[in-house]
Order: sequence, then structure tokens, then C-alpha cells
Amino acid sequence: MRLLLLLSLFPYLSPAANVILTLEEIAQLKQQLRPGTPLETNLRRGAEAALKQGPWTVTAHRPSRVNLPANEYYSEAPYFWPDPAHPGKMLRKDGERYPDRFDANHRDMGVMSNAVLALGAGAWFFDDERYARKAAEDIAVWFEDPKTRMNPELDHAQAVVGQNEGRPTGIIDTASLIRCAQGMALLEASGKWDATHVTAAKQWMADYLQWLLTSKNGKAEARSGNNHATWWTAQVAALATYTGNEAAKQQAWAWLKSDLIRQIEPNGACPREEARTTSLHYSCFDLDAFATLCRLGTVNGVDLWQSGNLPKAFHYIAPFVIHPESWTKQQISPFNESPIFVGLAGTALPSAELMSVYAKMRRPDDVWNTLISALVELRQAR
Repeated sequence: MRLLLLLSLFPYLSPAANVILTLEEIAQLKQQLRPGTPLETNLRRGAEAALKQGPWTVTAHRPSRVNLPANEYYSEAPYFWPDPAHPGKMLRKDGERYPDRFDANHRDMGVMSNAVLALGAGAWFFDDERYARKAAEDIAVWFEDPKTRMNPELDHAQAVVGQNEGRPTGIIDTASLIRCAQGMALLEASGKWDATHVTAAKQWMADYLQWLLTSKNGKAEARSGNNHATWWTAQVAALATYTGNEAAKQQAWAWLKSDLIRQIEPNGACPREEARTTSLHYSCFDLDAFATLCRLGTVNGVDLWQSGNLPKAFHYIAPFVIHPESWTKQQISPFNESPIFVGLAGTALPSAELMSVYAKMRRPDDVWNTLISALVELRQAR
């Protein structure tokens, strides 16, 4: 009855709102929106900033070292540097990003996804036509217009110059599309997005989802056995949730239980991530993907939080989030992150220990973290 009452207050809600946030949750958060609160302030700031940016397109910046069609996404591997001992060859330096690599398409996709999220949230929470129009424009340029759209595949991501034109590893580049899908869902829920464009955007997402599931690169990434596999599965689950692909959702839940969970040792450690030169970062990065995937399960009525050693993994890493100086494994760059997944896990398991850690954490004020923080507080209040 409570959900029906809430939905009656916001008649434009549709099933597409179910990505990271449920229908009931976005309705409750909108009811709670008050001027001057972190939720209102951060969402307004994010939407206003996004109004002044973009639009973005893969056709705006093209690589000089390969010849590809203008609509093809391309990026170069971050940790490969020219090998001074072997001209023309590349040398991998884990954790050290090569500054002269081509990364413009990757950067623009991330900024575009955050902008669509901010503008979609602005359209929904503030009922503002300006935000909706700008979000629709950004989406049309990146996903719809034949002259500027990105082809819905990733054959040429994280290439190693002189060795290949793309690798399965590059699929991590599109993790930001999870945020973009949530922004699209909120924009659609606002009732301010033309149905023809909704259909076109969902078709792109459905086509990319199909590529993730069936391509050689997609299948290889699913079997990678580390954070790349976890983020592949989270992307599959998010795009399947947004497009309503029930079979793909079931595949994601099953893959977590049969394959992904084997990354985690009985004590909660993730050895593949701890072997990296930035091991605390990658341990958190992997658990962020697990938490995103489990949250998507929750939205779809599936409890994945108790799978295997996953609860132990969240408890294992939590102390180091607020005391990174106590981490004894290699971390060659400063760790100054604030992994919001601790709050998601703390409310879902539930765990007073995790919530105690979460209470001591800094709260990033970008739109994504603001929405997740509001979600955590909403669940705490239940």
C-alpha cells in the first residue's frame, strides 16, 4: 500500500527507474528533499555544472596511431610505457599511468555518464525542463546521432601500441555506463524525455549488452578472475536491469555465485588484487563492483550479499578504509579514496561494525555518491 501511495504522487514513474535505486526509494527521496540539505545541495550543484558542459562524442577526438572509423571507441592501456631497451615495444609498469596514451574517448565517456546522471537526477528531483533537455541532448549525441554516436561494442579498448588494437581488459572502460543508465532511468521517470529517444537509448544499451555477452572480448573479460570480471558482471546486471533483459540478469546472479566468488579467500582477502602495486586501491575497487552487483540484485529481489566469503571480504577491508596507513601490502600511490560500498554492505548484511566504519568516512559530494549516501541513510531509517 505504501508503494502504491508513493507512486500515485509521482505518476511518471516507470519500471526503468529500477537500476541502482528502486521506484519506492526514488519516490521517498524526492519526498524528503529539502533546501540546504546535502542531497538537495549536491544534486543541484551537479545538475547546474552539467548544464554548462558537453555534449561529448567519440568522434571529437581520434587517435593518431591507428586508423579506425570515427564512430569506433578507442583507448590505450594505462600501464604500458615505451620500452627504452626495445624501440617500438611497450613495457608494463603496474600502477604507473603513461601520460601520453590516448585516453580521450575513455575520459569523455566518464564525464558524459556523470553528466547524464546529474541531469537525469536534476530532471527528476527538481522537475526542471532545462536539465531534461540537456540530458536528452547529451544522450542523443553519444548514443543516437549516426554522425556522432559510439558504436555499441568495445573491440579497440586499452590497446597496447605496436602489439594489438584492443584487449578484453578494456571493457573496464565502460563501467561508468552504470551511472549513465541510472541517469537515463531518472530522466525517463521525470516524464520529460521523448519516448522515441527513450527507445533509441535503450536499444543502444541492449545492443552493447548483447556484445558483452556474446563477443570474444566480452567472454574473455567474464573469465578474467579479478576485478575485471566483477565489473563485467556488474555492467551486465545494470544494463539488463535497465533494458529489462531477464535472462541476462539471471546470468549475472549465477556468475557471481559460480565464478566471481572464487576470487575471495576464507579470510576475506582477494589475492589477485593484493598482488598489484596499488593493492589497497584494487581490493576496494573489486569490492565496489561486488557491492554494485549485489545492490542490483537487491533491486531485482535477489539477495547476493551473503554469497560465499563476500561478507568476510567487506569486514576484512573496512578497517583499512579509514586507516590506510595500517595496510602492509604494496600501495605505491597515496590512498585517499572513500569507498561508499562500506555503507551499502553495512545496511544490507546488516553489520554494525561496517556501519561504524561508514560513519567515520568522508562523504564525496558528487551526484553518484550523494545518491548512494542518501540510499544508505534511507535504509538505516527503516
